[in-house]
Amino acid sequence: MKSNRLSSTHLALLLVAVAAVLRMYGIDWGLPHVYEEAIPLSKARMMWKWGSPAGVDLNPHFFNYPSLVLYIHFIGQGLLYIGSRLFGEVGSTFDFQVLYVVNKTPFILVARLITAAFGIATVWVTYQVGRRVAGEVAGTTSAFFIAVNTYHMERCQMVEVDVPLLFFVMLTLLFIIRILEEPVRRNYLLAGVSMGLAVSSKYTGALLILPLAAAHLLAGRWSFGKGRNSGSRRSKVAGGGGSKSAGGSGDRAAGGGRGKAGRSARGKTSGNGRGRATGAMSKTSGGRGKGTTSRAATTGAAGKSKAAGAGTRPGRPVSYRPAWQLLFLALLLAIAVFCVTSPYVLLDIDTFRQHFALERQHMRLGHFGYDTTRSWLYYLKAFTDRILGWPLALVALAGLVYMVVTRWRTWGLVLASLLVPYFLAVGSWAMKADRYLLPVLPVVLLFAGGGLAQGFAYLEGMVTSRKLRALITVSVVLLVSIPLLASFPRYFERFRIDTRTMATRWIEANVPSGAFIVTEMYGPDFLAPPDLSLLDLKLRDAVIRKISGRPNYAVLPMPMFQVRPERSEVFYDLSLYRDADVIVTSSFIGSRYRREPERFERQMAFYDSLSAHFDLLREFIPQSQPGPILAVFKNPHYAVPFAGRKKAVGPRALRHTRGMATGSEELFYYNLGANYEAFGRFREAVKSYEFGFSYPIFRPVSYEKLVRGKTRSLIGMRKPKEAADFLQEAAAGAPTAQIRKIILDRRRDLLAHLQREGP
Repeated sequence: MKSNRLSSTHLALLLVAVAAVLRMYGIDWGLPHVYEEAIPLSKARMMWKWGSPAGVDLNPHFFNYPSLVLYIHFIGQGLLYIGSRLFGEVGSTFDFQVLYVVNKTPFILVARLITAAFGIATVWVTYQVGRRVAGEVAGTTSAFFIAVNTYHMERCQMVEVDVPLLFFVMLTLLFIIRILEEPVRRNYLLAGVSMGLAVSSKYTGALLILPLAAAHLLAGRWSFGKGRNSGSRRSKVAGGGGSKSAGGSGDRAAGGGRGKAGRSARGKTSGNGRGRATGAMSKTSGGRGKGTTSRAATTGAAGKSKAAGAGTRPGRPVSYRPAWQLLFLALLLAIAVFCVTSPYVLLDIDTFRQHFALERQHMRLGHFGYDTTRSWLYYLKAFTDRILGWPLALVALAGLVYMVVTRWRTWGLVLASLLVPYFLAVGSWAMKADRYLLPVLPVVLLFAGGGLAQGFAYLEGMVTSRKLRALITVSVVLLVSIPLLASFPRYFERFRIDTRTMATRWIEANVPSGAFIVTEMYGPDFLAPPDLSLLDLKLRDAVIRKISGRPNYAVLPMPMFQVRPERSEVFYDLSLYRDADVIVTSSFIGSRYRREPERFERQMAFYDSLSAHFDLLREFIPQSQPGPILAVFKNPHYAVPFAGRKKAVGPRALRHTRGMATGSEELFYYNLGANYEAFGRFREAVKSYEFGFSYPIFRPVSYEKLVRGKTRSLIGMRKPKEAADFLQEAAAGAPTAQIRKIILDRRRDLLAHLQREGP
């Protein structure tokens, strides 16, 4: 039996290695362009403030997610900097900042490797949970399903918080299962720490309180099923099946855990290394127990069956009940770990409340243009189609029904206490995204693995040939995995060149430098003047020197709103873009508007007007590759690009028809002004910034941007005194004391410069 145990462990390690290879392959997809939000990366960079005299700021100033994953990426960037210094890639933090702006490739690779590491570790933890609750076959089968799951592979190559959350969820469940085996202080403490890390990865990790409470109630005392004696009831609750075919070692949760008597039994009884099943415990009471009396012996029932023997734990009374203090201790520790790893949730509680409220609104209202199916139906379809496939989904459902409804296994009840409430919670949100299912994906696969293991246990009594049983086992696993394996060709398509990359390269080769490009969201990727304008002067100059060989464009993104999308209609006005040489549309946006043409009437009119008055230069249509359909339109009125024209039309006011502010007017006009300013059109830039001030400003940082932009433009027009007067006026209207200080400092520096230079 020891050789079987070793072979199962080796097989699990092989699956981890396979998972690592699959998740490392193509991890550089899309680079050097970045087509993911990568929020943890950007927030970690903001905390470091590379090259800035302000120093490190551990407050992320972002609480849509908790802070643990952000801090992990913070450490990752620090290690990347150390490595870059050691290998001579950069000479200072300033060089490191320049590298980030010019080429994000090393930053994205390190960030993706962090995510992938969590995903790979999840495969091993899934195996550990599976073998404890339902045997080696269930553990290895569940680990196989997650290792080759293309959806999990895809998410492991993105910089996000969901994959780390999944790892900590599974780690917490592992310790919770150990509470079922041994409800001792150590296991409660480990479960509390892991749960705190899960909640600090994403707020939905708080649902782990349900399986923790369920395990506390069920551990050591609660049982269901036929038969009235304690030994047989215990075997039916905790046992995942003690058969040899189900893994040779039976069920860890059922089999007595790591107790001393259990350890003393394994030498002379099953010979299984960690064996807990096949009647071993019935020998323990009179064997090497050293005076202890097995729980099965106290009931007088355990010696009658293997399963009953597997469900005992020697040396502990039947009436043992874990103290409630242990549960409270675990919860207090989880709260403490959360506070330590996301401290500014409390230290900056006002910002936390604001961001958390916005996130709740996001969940309540959802994104526009997505599947309008009811959320719970959407997620059922996602599981049965994109994530698992019908065969495996049905096997998982059968395993859930058998373990929870029919046999009332304690481990099944504990896992279901997370799976069912979590599914109900996400099913109640208007916001729908497949990644929300990740935290419970291995739980579903554990039910699938447990159900298959139970079926293989029944097979043992019908098929005597071990080789034939092994052949049938492998064949069944592969059969239910057909949709997973069949999704690999589609998965590998994502590594082909993205249409956005194709469009970027084509524009750089065919559109002259100095052109004005307006683009919808999810369009081509350019380093634009609005991005450069946010950098300090020294950094901006260094970046411009680095990219001097590339075409230089004015680039204006068109705003898009996931929530209350009607707000975007004021920006879908062709008269706003009279200075544009090229306009690029993206099907990732346009297709959403076209699904509801009556609701988005002005957007539809914009597309019609664009087709009528602009020339279509090129379309980029995905052919078995990622990316949207991109259409590049040229303004036929201009033969000379924006930078070379003698006169610019200039900005104009938005035409609001619904009488409401969009919340992005100031950002739109700041971006427009930054483009005018970058090409020396300071008069138009000043007018753009003034338009920005004329609308409600909801973000204090936008006020600061507009002030800086107008000041730079006035100085560019050689009106420094007027710029100083403007700064005095702007300081009086500053939304915060911090911004007022920044503006006054800027005015003081400007006046000192004027005094040195003279009139």
